Amino acid sequence: SDSGINPFLHTESANEPSSPNNGDAWLDTDNNIYKVYINNEWKDWFGTTVTIPWGGARALTFMQGSTTGKRIDYFAIDTAGNASAFGLTLGVDIDGGAACSDGTYAVFGGHTSSSSFDDIQYVTTATTGNAQYGMVYDPFDNMAAASDGTSAFYFGGYKTNPWSNKIQKFTIATFSGTASDFGDLIEGLTQPCGLSTAARTVSAGGSAYANLYRNTIQYWNPASAGNASDFGDLNFSTHAIGAVNDLTRGVIGGGYTGSGYINSLDYITIANAGNATDFGDLNYARSGTKSGGTDGTYGVFAGGYNGSARDDGINRISIQTAGNSTDFGNLTETGSTTSTTAGSAS
Repeated sequence: SDSGINPFLHTESANEPSSPNNGDAWLDTDNNIYKVYINNEWKDWFGTTVTIPWGGARALTFMQGSTTGKRIDYFAIDTAGNASAFGLTLGVDIDGGAACSDGTYAVFGGHTSSSSFDDIQYVTTATTGNAQYGMVYDPFDNMAAASDGTSAFYFGGYKTNPWSNKIQKFTIATFSGTASDFGDLIEGLTQPCGLSTAARTVSAGGSAYANLYRNTIQYWNPASAGNASDFGDLNFSTHAIGAVNDLTRGVIGGGYTGSGYINSLDYITIANAGNATDFGDLNYARSGTKSGGTDGTYGVFAGGYNGSARDDGINRISIQTAGNSTDFGNLTETGSTTSTTAGSAS
Protein backbone atom coordinates (compact mmCIF):
# COMPACT_ATOMS: atom_id res chain seq x y z
CA SER A 1 0.00 0.00 0.00
CA ASP A 2 1.03 3.62 -0.44
CA SER A 3 3.01 4.64 2.62
CA GLY A 4 2.67 8.33 1.77
CA ILE A 5 6.46 8.80 1.77
CA ASN A 6 7.83 10.82 -1.14
CA PRO A 7 10.49 8.81 -3.02
CA PHE A 8 13.86 10.46 -3.71
CA LEU A 9 14.09 11.74 -7.28
CA HIS A 10 17.17 12.02 -9.49
CA THR A 11 17.21 14.68 -12.22
CA GLU A 12 19.77 15.41 -14.92
CA SER A 13 19.18 18.81 -16.52
CA ALA A 14 20.57 22.29 -17.02
CA ASN A 15 17.67 23.79 -15.05
CA GLU A 16 16.99 23.42 -11.33
CA PRO A 17 14.16 20.89 -10.71
CA SER A 18 10.88 22.40 -9.56
CA SER A 19 9.24 21.52 -6.21
CA PRO A 20 12.06 19.28 -4.91
CA ASN A 21 11.95 17.28 -1.67
CA ASN A 22 14.77 16.94 0.84
CA GLY A 23 17.00 14.12 -0.36
CA ASP A 24 16.38 14.65 -4.09
CA ALA A 25 19.49 14.63 -6.30
CA TRP A 26 20.24 16.80 -9.32
CA LEU A 27 23.10 16.61 -11.81
CA ASP A 28 23.47 20.18 -13.05
CA THR A 29 24.53 19.33 -16.60
CA ASP A 30 25.22 22.96 -17.46
CA ASN A 31 28.04 23.11 -14.87
CA ASN A 32 28.68 19.36 -14.31
CA ILE A 33 27.99 19.61 -10.57
CA TYR A 34 26.11 16.99 -8.53
CA LYS A 35 23.73 18.45 -5.94
CA VAL A 36 21.47 17.14 -3.19
CA TYR A 37 18.45 19.00 -1.78
CA ILE A 38 19.05 19.44 1.97
CA ASN A 39 17.14 21.72 4.36
CA ASN A 40 15.29 23.36 1.47
CA GLU A 41 18.45 24.29 -0.49
CA TRP A 42 20.50 22.62 -3.22
CA LYS A 43 23.90 21.70 -1.77
CA ASP A 44 26.98 20.71 -3.76
CA TRP A 45 27.77 17.06 -3.06
CA PHE A 46 30.91 16.39 -1.02
CA GLY A 47 33.93 15.91 -3.26
CA THR A 48 32.52 18.14 -5.99
CA THR A 49 34.95 20.82 -7.12
CA VAL A 50 33.22 24.08 -7.93
CA THR A 51 35.16 26.23 -10.39
CA ILE A 52 34.17 29.87 -10.80
CA PRO A 53 35.93 31.03 -13.97
CA TRP A 54 35.12 34.70 -13.32
CA GLY A 55 36.11 34.59 -9.63
CA GLY A 56 38.90 33.42 -7.37
CA ALA A 57 40.50 33.61 -3.94
CA ARG A 58 41.50 37.28 -4.27
CA ALA A 59 39.03 40.17 -4.35
CA LEU A 60 39.99 43.45 -6.03
CA THR A 61 38.08 46.67 -5.32
CA PHE A 62 38.34 49.60 -7.74
CA MET A 63 37.12 52.79 -6.09
CA GLN A 64 36.56 56.49 -6.19
CA GLY A 65 38.18 57.18 -2.83
CA SER A 66 38.14 60.24 -0.66
CA THR A 67 41.92 60.62 -0.91
CA THR A 68 43.42 59.42 -4.19
CA GLY A 69 40.26 58.51 -6.11
CA LYS A 70 42.29 56.00 -8.12
CA ARG A 71 42.87 53.24 -5.57
CA ILE A 72 42.76 49.50 -6.25
CA ASP A 73 42.61 47.40 -3.07
CA TYR A 74 42.82 43.62 -2.63
CA PHE A 75 42.09 41.01 0.05
CA ALA A 76 41.61 37.25 0.45
CA ILE A 77 37.90 36.37 0.40
CA ASP A 78 38.11 33.32 2.69
CA THR A 79 39.86 35.09 5.60
CA ALA A 80 38.30 38.09 7.35
CA GLY A 81 40.62 41.08 7.58
CA ASN A 82 41.48 44.46 6.15
CA ALA A 83 42.40 45.15 2.54
CA SER A 84 45.85 46.13 1.25
CA ALA A 85 46.84 48.49 -1.57
CA PHE A 86 47.11 46.73 -4.95
CA GLY A 87 47.85 49.70 -7.23
CA LEU A 88 46.24 52.64 -9.01
CA THR A 89 43.98 53.10 -12.01
CA LEU A 90 45.13 55.37 -14.83
CA GLY A 91 44.02 58.90 -15.63
CA VAL A 92 42.18 61.15 -13.22
CA ASP A 93 39.75 60.16 -10.48
CA ILE A 94 37.47 57.34 -11.63
CA ASP A 95 33.76 57.72 -10.87
CA GLY A 96 31.03 55.34 -11.93
CA GLY A 97 33.33 52.63 -13.27
CA ALA A 98 32.57 48.90 -13.32
CA ALA A 99 34.86 45.87 -12.99
CA CYS A 100 34.73 42.18 -13.87
CA SER A 101 37.20 39.32 -14.33
CA ASP A 102 37.98 36.09 -16.18
CA GLY A 103 39.79 34.77 -13.12
CA THR A 104 43.22 35.83 -14.39
CA TYR A 105 42.71 39.43 -15.48
CA ALA A 106 40.42 42.05 -13.97
CA VAL A 107 39.13 44.77 -16.29
CA PHE A 108 37.75 48.14 -15.32
CA GLY A 109 36.07 50.89 -17.31
CA GLY A 110 33.90 53.91 -16.73
CA HIS A 111 33.47 57.63 -16.73
CA THR A 112 35.95 59.93 -14.98
CA SER A 113 35.41 63.21 -13.19
CA SER A 114 36.70 65.25 -16.13
CA SER A 115 36.19 63.22 -19.32
CA SER A 116 35.27 59.81 -20.69
CA PHE A 117 38.19 57.55 -21.57
CA ASP A 118 37.49 55.02 -24.32
CA ASP A 119 40.03 52.47 -23.05
CA ILE A 120 39.28 49.59 -20.73
CA GLN A 121 41.97 49.26 -18.04
CA TYR A 122 43.22 45.88 -16.82
CA VAL A 123 45.41 44.25 -14.17
CA THR A 124 46.64 40.71 -13.58
CA THR A 125 44.86 39.68 -10.38
CA ALA A 126 47.83 37.70 -8.99
CA THR A 127 50.37 40.52 -9.48
CA THR A 128 50.05 43.80 -7.60
CA GLY A 129 50.68 46.95 -9.60
CA ASN A 130 49.03 49.77 -11.51
CA ALA A 131 46.48 49.25 -14.25
CA GLN A 132 47.28 49.29 -17.98
CA TYR A 133 45.21 50.44 -20.94
CA GLY A 134 43.67 47.74 -23.12
CA MET A 135 40.51 47.23 -25.19
CA VAL A 136 38.70 50.21 -26.71
CA TYR A 137 34.96 50.55 -26.02
CA ASP A 138 32.19 53.16 -26.02
CA PRO A 139 32.27 54.53 -22.44
CA PHE A 140 29.21 55.71 -20.53
CA ASP A 141 28.99 56.99 -16.97
CA ASN A 142 27.72 54.49 -14.36
CA MET A 143 27.69 51.40 -16.56
CA ALA A 144 27.41 47.87 -15.20
CA ALA A 145 29.73 44.97 -16.01
CA ALA A 146 29.60 41.17 -15.89
CA SER A 147 31.79 38.29 -17.07
CA ASP A 148 30.90 34.76 -18.18
CA GLY A 149 34.48 33.64 -17.56
CA THR A 150 35.75 34.55 -21.02
CA SER A 151 33.97 37.67 -22.20
CA ALA A 152 33.15 40.96 -20.49
CA PHE A 153 29.80 42.68 -20.97
CA TYR A 154 29.48 46.42 -20.34
CA PHE A 155 25.96 47.84 -20.48
CA GLY A 156 23.76 50.81 -19.58
CA GLY A 157 25.03 54.17 -18.36
CA TYR A 158 24.66 57.70 -19.70
CA LYS A 159 26.39 60.53 -21.54
CA THR A 160 23.43 62.49 -22.84
CA ASN A 161 19.69 61.92 -22.67
CA PRO A 162 18.25 59.34 -22.89
CA TRP A 163 20.22 56.77 -20.89
CA SER A 164 22.00 54.04 -22.82
CA ASN A 165 20.51 50.59 -23.45
CA LYS A 166 23.64 49.40 -25.26
CA ILE A 167 25.31 46.05 -24.43
CA GLN A 168 28.99 45.77 -25.45
CA LYS A 169 31.11 42.60 -25.44
CA PHE A 170 34.83 41.81 -25.66
CA THR A 171 37.20 38.96 -24.76
CA ILE A 172 38.92 39.86 -21.49
CA ALA A 173 42.28 38.27 -22.34
CA THR A 174 42.45 40.27 -25.60
CA PHE A 175 44.12 43.57 -24.79
CA SER A 176 43.71 45.33 -28.12
CA GLY A 177 40.89 45.93 -30.56
CA THR A 178 37.38 47.30 -30.11
CA ALA A 179 34.42 45.93 -28.18
CA SER A 180 31.53 44.68 -30.33
CA ASP A 181 27.91 45.79 -30.18
CA PHE A 182 26.11 42.77 -28.67
CA GLY A 183 22.50 43.97 -28.38
CA ASP A 184 20.21 46.15 -26.26
CA LEU A 185 18.74 46.19 -22.77
CA ILE A 186 14.95 46.39 -22.52
CA GLU A 187 15.36 50.11 -21.81
CA GLY A 188 18.15 52.59 -21.17
CA LEU A 189 19.40 52.40 -17.58
CA THR A 190 22.06 53.97 -15.44
CA GLN A 191 23.67 52.19 -12.45
CA PRO A 192 22.21 48.70 -12.79
CA CYS A 193 24.27 45.72 -11.62
CA GLY A 194 25.45 42.65 -13.52
CA LEU A 195 26.23 38.98 -12.92
CA SER A 196 26.81 36.03 -15.25
CA THR A 197 27.39 32.33 -15.71
CA ALA A 198 28.47 30.66 -18.93
CA ALA A 199 24.82 30.19 -19.87
CA ARG A 200 23.11 33.42 -18.78
CA THR A 201 24.04 37.06 -18.12
CA VAL A 202 21.76 39.12 -15.86
CA SER A 203 21.19 42.85 -15.35
CA ALA A 204 19.17 43.99 -12.32
CA GLY A 205 17.85 47.30 -11.03
CA GLY A 206 19.04 50.68 -12.22
CA SER A 207 17.24 53.90 -13.01
CA ALA A 208 15.69 55.03 -16.28
CA TYR A 209 15.68 58.62 -17.52
CA ALA A 210 14.16 61.18 -15.11
CA ASN A 211 15.18 59.04 -12.11
CA LEU A 212 12.58 56.31 -12.56
CA TYR A 213 14.02 53.66 -10.25
CA ARG A 214 13.56 50.09 -11.47
CA ASN A 215 13.18 46.64 -9.92
CA THR A 216 13.54 45.03 -13.34
CA ILE A 217 15.67 41.91 -13.87
CA GLN A 218 16.63 41.06 -17.46
CA TYR A 219 18.91 38.47 -19.07
CA TRP A 220 20.55 37.27 -22.28
CA ASN A 221 22.58 34.33 -23.57
CA PRO A 222 26.23 35.47 -23.48
CA ALA A 223 27.14 33.20 -26.40
CA SER A 224 24.58 34.62 -28.86
CA ALA A 225 24.34 38.31 -29.76
CA GLY A 226 20.86 39.67 -29.20
CA ASN A 227 18.65 41.81 -27.00
CA ALA A 228 17.82 41.25 -23.33
CA SER A 229 14.59 39.55 -22.21
CA ASP A 230 12.51 39.99 -19.07
CA PHE A 231 13.57 37.72 -16.17
CA GLY A 232 11.37 38.97 -13.32
CA ASP A 233 11.49 41.60 -10.59
CA LEU A 234 13.42 42.44 -7.44
CA ASN A 235 11.49 43.14 -4.24
CA PHE A 236 12.71 46.75 -4.34
CA SER A 237 13.34 49.44 -6.96
CA THR A 238 16.87 50.80 -6.69
CA HIS A 239 20.05 51.81 -8.48
CA ALA A 240 23.77 51.91 -7.63
CA ILE A 241 23.53 48.35 -6.35
CA GLY A 242 25.83 45.34 -6.05
CA ALA A 243 25.62 41.69 -7.08
CA VAL A 244 27.54 38.47 -6.48
CA ASN A 245 26.90 34.98 -7.79
CA ASP A 246 28.13 31.41 -7.95
CA LEU A 247 27.22 28.89 -10.66
CA THR A 248 23.54 28.74 -9.71
CA ARG A 249 22.51 31.66 -7.49
CA GLY A 250 22.79 35.43 -7.74
CA VAL A 251 22.48 37.76 -4.73
CA ILE A 252 21.62 41.41 -5.40
CA GLY A 253 21.15 44.34 -3.08
CA GLY A 254 21.80 47.70 -1.52
CA GLY A 255 21.44 50.95 -3.43
CA TYR A 256 19.38 54.12 -3.50
CA THR A 257 15.61 54.06 -4.08
CA GLY A 258 15.04 57.74 -4.74
CA SER A 259 13.86 58.32 -1.18
CA GLY A 260 16.58 56.59 0.82
CA TYR A 261 19.41 54.09 1.04
CA ILE A 262 18.67 50.41 1.62
CA ASN A 263 20.49 47.32 2.89
CA SER A 264 18.08 44.73 1.44
CA LEU A 265 19.42 41.63 -0.34
CA ASP A 266 17.44 39.49 -2.81
CA TYR A 267 18.45 36.27 -4.56
CA ILE A 268 17.57 34.57 -7.82
CA THR A 269 18.20 31.14 -9.28
CA ILE A 270 20.04 32.19 -12.45
CA ALA A 271 18.83 29.32 -14.65
CA ASN A 272 15.14 29.87 -13.78
CA ALA A 273 13.47 33.15 -14.71
CA GLY A 274 11.15 34.53 -12.05
CA ASN A 275 10.88 37.09 -9.29
CA ALA A 276 13.59 37.43 -6.65
CA THR A 277 13.31 36.11 -3.09
CA ASP A 278 14.41 37.89 0.09
CA PHE A 279 17.92 36.78 1.13
CA GLY A 280 18.69 38.99 4.15
CA ASP A 281 20.42 42.32 4.72
CA LEU A 282 23.78 43.98 4.37
CA ASN A 283 25.29 45.29 7.61
CA TYR A 284 24.10 48.79 6.75
CA ALA A 285 22.28 50.74 4.04
CA ARG A 286 24.44 52.14 1.24
CA SER A 287 24.67 52.73 -2.49
CA GLY A 288 27.53 52.76 -4.97
CA THR A 289 28.70 49.22 -4.15
CA LYS A 290 28.69 48.21 -7.80
CA SER A 291 29.36 44.51 -8.33
CA GLY A 292 31.01 42.16 -5.86
CA GLY A 293 33.62 39.42 -5.74
CA THR A 294 33.24 35.69 -5.15
CA ASP A 295 35.41 32.64 -4.59
CA GLY A 296 32.53 30.28 -5.34
CA THR A 297 31.38 30.05 -1.72
CA TYR A 298 31.41 33.58 -0.35
CA GLY A 299 30.45 36.90 -1.89
CA VAL A 300 31.86 40.25 -0.75
CA PHE A 301 30.53 43.82 -1.04
CA ALA A 302 32.90 46.71 -0.32
CA GLY A 303 32.66 50.48 0.12
CA GLY A 304 29.73 52.69 -0.84
CA TYR A 305 27.87 55.79 0.34
CA ASN A 306 25.19 56.04 3.04
CA GLY A 307 23.83 59.49 2.23
CA SER A 308 26.15 61.42 4.53
CA ALA A 309 29.55 59.72 4.33
CA ARG A 310 31.68 57.46 2.17
CA ASP A 311 32.33 54.01 3.58
CA ASP A 312 35.32 51.66 3.81
CA GLY A 313 33.49 48.60 5.18
CA ILE A 314 33.62 45.12 3.61
CA ASN A 315 30.61 42.80 4.10
CA ARG A 316 30.55 39.07 3.31
CA ILE A 317 27.76 36.54 2.69
CA SER A 318 27.63 32.81 2.05
CA ILE A 319 25.90 32.74 -1.34
CA GLN A 320 24.02 29.45 -0.84
CA THR A 321 22.88 30.29 2.71
CA ALA A 322 20.27 33.02 3.05
CA GLY A 323 20.90 35.43 5.90
CA ASN A 324 22.47 38.75 6.82
CA SER A 325 26.01 39.70 5.87
CA THR A 326 28.84 39.72 8.38
CA ASP A 327 31.45 42.39 8.96
CA PHE A 328 34.65 41.32 7.18
CA GLY A 329 37.10 44.22 7.52
CA ASN A 330 37.92 47.55 5.92
CA LEU A 331 39.34 48.98 2.71
CA THR A 332 42.46 51.14 2.85
CA GLU A 333 40.31 54.25 2.38
CA THR A 334 36.68 55.20 1.98
CA GLY A 335 35.04 54.96 -1.45
CA SER A 336 31.64 56.31 -2.46
CA THR A 337 31.59 54.45 -5.78
CA THR A 338 33.28 51.06 -5.79
CA SER A 339 33.32 47.99 -7.99
CA THR A 340 34.65 44.67 -6.72
CA THR A 341 35.59 41.56 -8.67
CA ALA A 342 37.78 38.52 -7.96
CA GLY A 343 40.49 36.37 -9.53
CA SER A 344 43.44 34.14 -8.87
CA ALA A 345 45.88 35.06 -6.10
CA SER A 346 48.79 33.10 -7.63
